[in-house]
Order: sequence, then structure tokens, then C-alpha cells
Amino acid sequence: MKSSPPQSRNGQPEELKKINADLSDLFHQQNDALENAVFMGMTDEQSKAFEKRRERIAELTARLEQFKDAA
Repeated sequence: MKSSPPQSRNGQPEELKKINADLSDLFHQQNDALENAVFMGMTDEQSKAFEKRRERIAELTARLEQFKDAA
């Protein structure tokens, strides 16, 4: 028998809630980085951080697809 993921107060699985919060934070960071890059450019370090966030966004998006497929 398959167990259900823990639910938050609003009925959303805790993991899904965390993924959504993480994605929101990452999207805001990416947006800020892009806005700053328009005026100041990006250093190598900032570019690497941007790419790392992009990869994490892709991972979280894939995880969301798993929730969709399970629904």
C-alpha cells in the first residue's frame, strides 16, 4: 500500500510546498541577477551562480512533473 506524502494545513504535500517556495526564491534571484547584469554585466562568479541556480530550477521543475504524473 502506497503512503501519502505529509500534508500541510492547506492540503498541499509538504514537499510540493517546499519546491514551490524554492522555485519562487530562485526565480527572484535569477530576475535580480538579470536586472543587475543589464547595467553592470556579470562577473565569472555571478555567471557561475546564475548557471547553478538555472540547473537547480531545472531539477525542481522535473520534480514537479513527477507530482503531476502521480496525480
